[in-house]
Order: sequence, then structure tokens, then C-alpha cells
Amino acid sequence: MLKQLIKLDFLWCNHSFLYIAGANLLSALLTRLSTNWESSLGSFMRHFFSSLTITLFFSLSLNVLARLIINFKNKTFRDESYLFRTLPVKASELWNAKVLSSVLLVLSVSAAILLCLAVSTLTPELWDAFKALVQAYPLEILLFVLLVFLEFCSLTLCIFDGILLGHQKSQKPLWSILSVAGLYIGIQLLLLALLFLLSRFSPAFSALFSAADGTIPDPAVLAFALVYYLFTFALLYLLGRRTLASGLDVN
Repeated sequence: MLKQLIKLDFLWCNHSFLYIAGANLLSALLTRLSTNWESSLGSFMRHFFSSLTITLFFSLSLNVLARLIINFKNKTFRDESYLFRTLPVKASELWNAKVLSSVLLVLSVSAAILLCLAVSTLTPELWDAFKALVQAYPLEILLFVLLVFLEFCSLTLCIFDGILLGHQKSQKPLWSILSVAGLYIGIQLLLLALLFLLSRFSPAFSALFSAADGTIPDPAVLAFALVYYLFTFALLYLLGRRTLASGLDVN
């Protein structure tokens, strides 16, 4: 049953994913082709398709995020919630399906954006520079990629938890918006406070606040942030699971 729930959520949220991702890939390909046009028209087309590709990046991300929120609200509070509450599954299993489908969506959007970036900008010179960077900082890059992925996953759980907590307070959307903003800002401020506190005792952390732009953070800093987001993700998961299991009013 869990696999079926994940499949339903994933397919519903990805309803327009292939269309936007396909348009994004086409725009990225045209960006690459226009780089070979040595004329004023070629320069204009290159800038036009580059801007279109970046715009479609945001469109793809926002579309999936919006559908993720709508799907969560529909199956938690709206008419569809009546059907899902009659299924022979526990509330915790419904919550697990929402969390796992959101993680899969983050992966699919990230893969689509990386593919389009590679098509539009990757050159042999850039690839050689990227390989040299990976060889010089393998651990830092691995930790950074995992950190960004976990941060986006934590953001989706912040949205889910904020919607649940806001609905407990009032069915007006304002409370959900305030709850989401409060959770996310609170998590970021706590991380910043912890990093600043550790900077008073560790040179690796103090360099984070004094280093020039473009400096790669120390692996210890990235590892600490990764552990922090892992802990945050676990807390947000437990909070949402407990809130959903406690029962919610349905319109």
C-alpha cells in the first residue's frame, strides 16, 4: 500500500513535470547550438535562450513545489481526505508516503536541472576544470551536495509541518504561512547561532565568518551543517507524523 500511495503522490505532483522539463531541455540545447553563431543575431539568440533556460529552471521548481503543497492539502484537509482516511492504512503510513514522494521529487527536479545545465554550458574546458576541482576538494564537494539536498528536503517538511500546525490553530491560510515561515527561519537562525558560537572556539568555524567570498568552507563546517540538517529532518519528520496522527479537522 505504501508503494501505491507514493506512486499516486509522485505522479500527481509530476503531472506537468515532463512538459516543462522537456521545454527546458530544448531551450538548453538551443542555447548550446546558438554559441556557434558568430553574429549579432547569434548573440541575441544565445542570450534569449539562456534567459529562457534559467526561467524554466524556476518554473519547473515552483510548479512541482506548488503541486506538492496542493496535493498535501487536498489529501489532508479537502474532499480527497475523506477517501484517504477510509483506506486500511495508518496515518503514519500516509505521512511516510508524503515524505518519500517529496524526496523523490527533489531528486527528479535536481536531476533535470543538472542535465539542462550540462547541455547548455558544459564544454571540454569547463569539464576539465570541474574534474580538477573534484580532485582537489572531493570531500568538500560531496558534503556540499548532500547538504544542499538535505536542506531542500527539510524545506519540504517545513512546509508540510507548517501547514499542519497552522491548520490546528485556524483553517485560515495565514496561520499556515506564518507557521511555515516561523519554522524555516527558526531553523536557519539556530544554525547561524550555532556556527557563530563554534567560531569563538574553532579556527575552522571562525574562518567561515572572516573568509573572502568564494572560499570553500572547511570540511568540519560542512560536516557539522550536514549533521544539523539530518537532525532537523528527523525532528520535522517526527513532528509531522505526530501532528497528523493526533487528528485534524477536515473541511
